Formats: sequence, structure tokens, C-alpha cells
Amino acid sequence: MSCNSNFNAANDPVFQQQVTMALIVYASTVATEPTTTTNHEGRLALLTNIFGNLTDYAYKFALICAANGVVPPTATDAQVLSIVTAAWADLSGSATSLI
Repeated sequence: MSCNSNFNAANDPVFQQQVTMALIVYASTVATEPTTTTNHEGRLALLTNIFGNLTDYAYKFALICAANGVVPPTATDAQVLSIVTAAWADLSGSATSLI
């Protein structure tokens, strides 16, 4: 897909809902992970930021998914959750695999 196609895909409201649910699912993992998890405090800070503006973060994560080729209508929940998980680590400072 072209960059424009990926951008348009990220703006799909149904796709953004799928990404929103993936964020919520993964947030429960972050909230209950051991405090010894790498960069746990940064991961919790991102959780707080995400829930402070869920709509904005859902859009940002949808863009990240689309940039990594995970786009509607073929994006599975598992694919979206995988990108959300990796991007969460990147954005919280835990890793640098996607961004």
C-alpha cells in the first residue's frame, strides 16, 4: 500500500475502534505486570497518558499500525495487538523496534 492509502486506512473509524480495544487490552497487562518489568514506570506513565486522551492515542497507534502494514479490512486483532505491544514499548522508552 502507498503512504496515502495507509494514512486513509488509519483514519477508518472501525479500525480506530479495533486499535482502541487493543490499547485497553494491553493496558490491563501493563497495569498488572511486575514492578521489575523493564521500564515499568515509563510503561505506567504511558498508560496514564493514553487513558487521559484515549481517542488521540488510538489515532496515533492506528497510524503506527498502518505504517507497519497492519490495515483494515484484513488487520486481525492479533496483528493489531502485536503492533500495539511493540509500539507501547517503543513509546515508553523500553525498546526501539518500530519507531
